[in-house]
Amino acid sequence: MDSKYKDCHNEELQKKLDKKITNRIYGNFKPIIDEIFQRRFYEFGHLEGFDIDQEIENFTRNVKRISYDEEMPQGAAYKKNPVLGGIILINGKQMEKLEPEQKLSLFFHEITHAITDRNTKEQGLKKKITFADKLKVQLNDALGRYDDNDLIKGSALDEIFVEDTAEKLTFSDDSDKFQKKGVGYTSISFATSLLATAIGMSRTELIYAGNQPRENLIQKILGQYPSEVRDEAAERFEKFEMSLDRLYQDLYINRRISEAPQRIGSVVGNIYDLASLKISSDNREVSSDYLAELLYRNTRMEQITEYTLTSLKNENILNDERCDMTRQFFADSKSRISNLVYDLYRKNPGHTDITQEQYRSEIEKTEFNSGKQWDNSIALQFDTLIKNKERTGILNNGINVIRNMFQRYRTPKLEPAKENQMHLENTMEQYEVTVPGLTKEQIDEFLSKSENERDSINRSSPSIDDDL
Repeated sequence: MDSKYKDCHNEELQKKLDKKITNRIYGNFKPIIDEIFQRRFYEFGHLEGFDIDQEIENFTRNVKRISYDEEMPQGAAYKKNPVLGGIILINGKQMEKLEPEQKLSLFFHEITHAITDRNTKEQGLKKKITFADKLKVQLNDALGRYDDNDLIKGSALDEIFVEDTAEKLTFSDDSDKFQKKGVGYTSISFATSLLATAIGMSRTELIYAGNQPRENLIQKILGQYPSEVRDEAAERFEKFEMSLDRLYQDLYINRRISEAPQRIGSVVGNIYDLASLKISSDNREVSSDYLAELLYRNTRMEQITEYTLTSLKNENILNDERCDMTRQFFADSKSRISNLVYDLYRKNPGHTDITQEQYRSEIEKTEFNSGKQWDNSIALQFDTLIKNKERTGILNNGINVIRNMFQRYRTPKLEPAKENQMHLENTMEQYEVTVPGLTKEQIDEFLSKSENERDSINRSSPSIDDDL
């Protein structure tokens, strides 16, 4: 009888990990770090360009220590020091608010940042943040000025792909439910699933492309289009990313939700425009398979969009009225896709042999691994390490061994993830950090204020530490 769990252990890979990810350096965190590489190899190893050796090298070069900082407001952070090397910091107090699997996902998020930090010029998908960039953002922020030119290109894309990677490697994909189970960027990370569906890529393939250099990601996306429309596709992708950057800046940097309907609607609308260009330029033969695919993609895009709006209501970013406003911003783009699909069906009435449900069942096998899940007992092990205040380093590792001989710690019961956290970026740091989101009471209080009062609050530009 087949196991319900994914069998991701590769013996040859483990031999490489034992040589590079040593107990001497990473202590009791080694099995957790090994696990993410095993899962990455399982999910992405068959894809073009995947290089597990390079990923291991990136991580070991970038992360020399794992330690704690309970003064920082976030649950975890990956930071880099040119002298001491990179470090992953954990705030045990903040982690207490999360379920074990959420803690694991948060740790995987920071490890993914370290893996995709290839060199000084390639920090994931974003351009390098110079001192001048930081100074300009700080000055404009202090003056209450918000300029699109302050946006650090690629920051939003980098975060949603890193978050989706961490989520995919922690939680099992579900073809029927669209709930974000991770702890970061829940308000914008819908974009990857919607984009993959729009351009006809598997979510797995697109997520891994987002773990590669920016040029690779763009080429992968544009490669879904015929050569004659790739320039137009590039322009539409540029519009999509700009709209995503603006939404990211509003929700996670300036914490302004007054323009959320337009920002969200613009992101969705631009993705829908990428989809309509894909359908209208697709030169494949119109067959029952192709029509079933189009119907599936169109339906799924609508499902993702509506679930996203519901989630944003639950986060108190939107309400019923603002959801309707948001829909108006992408209504025309959505209609164009529906009309294109309908016209193809109307012109090809004989090609209906394969139903959407049959097509969906094939997607279930390939895209969602037939419902198999991760064995997340590793999350309990990681949870215990945090409670133990485990640190890495030769001296710390020795102390941990001795201490663990005399102390026992309660192993928590693994429960389904319940509450989400928001993963925010401190614009004055070179690397991302994770901090709790605003409480419902804080957001309700903000929404109850007049427009002038909101603008006054926005211009005051509080630091991310305030009220958290």
